[in-house]
Amino acid sequence: MLDHIEVEIAKVLDNLVEFVQPGGSSSNRQWTKRVKEALCTLGKQRGYRIAADHCAGADTVEWIYDLVWASVQDHPWKFWEMPLAMQCEWSLHSEDIVWHFEKLLIGKALHKLMVFQQAVESDVRDVMEQLKTMVKAFKTSFQGERYLLAGFAIHEHKFFYEAI
Repeated sequence: MLDHIEVEIAKVLDNLVEFVQPGGSSSNRQWTKRVKEALCTLGKQRGYRIAADHCAGADTVEWIYDLVWASVQDHPWKFWEMPLAMQCEWSLHSEDIVWHFEKLLIGKALHKLMVFQQAVESDVRDVMEQLKTMVKAFKTSFQGERYLLAGFAIHEHKFFYEAI
């Protein structure tokens, strides 16, 4: 079940579907830019600093992840909390998705978002199962961390979500 932040993220991503079509007229770079900008806006609305490349409104460039929401104290980038770390990978090859997802496994963000695509829903679900297995097998997790898997199915032209 999605928590309130994950529901907000899902709404933001679902709103992008009508504007950007991966594998269609929009490039993966344009798709990633739209995802980052939408999540940047949501993070700003929630009062966070944003680290992301090529993202209007970001406070600084990309830092480890494709996008980070940060709570800071005193100094503009003295971290106090990382509410969100996000990785996007548009390759249809699961090994490429896994490679990017591994960064999220080792991070200390409260919410970890993996955005990816596959040709059809069943392939999205297969990748989600693979990523869930990785989370369960990883021994260095911390209490309260959450993963949101957002898989776009090109054929169905929609996102599918799973929270871990």
